[in-house]
Amino acid sequence: MRLSHAHTLALHGERLPKNQWTKWEEETWYLKPYLDEIEAEKKARAETTGLIPPYEMKQGEGH
Repeated sequence: MRLSHAHTLALHGERLPKNQWTKWEEETWYLKPYLDEIEAEKKARAETTGLIPPYEMKQGEGH
């Protein structure tokens, strides 16, 4: 809903009035459980295989 409303406003060159902005305290972190699950899977994979993903390696290291 928020994304479609933002897109419509952007198409018309308008901005959402400040009194309709989401307050920081009211924000919902709906993706957090999924991100936590991914981090747990990455940690478990590293612990069981001993492999370090390439993006976490220091430059010059290899498998």
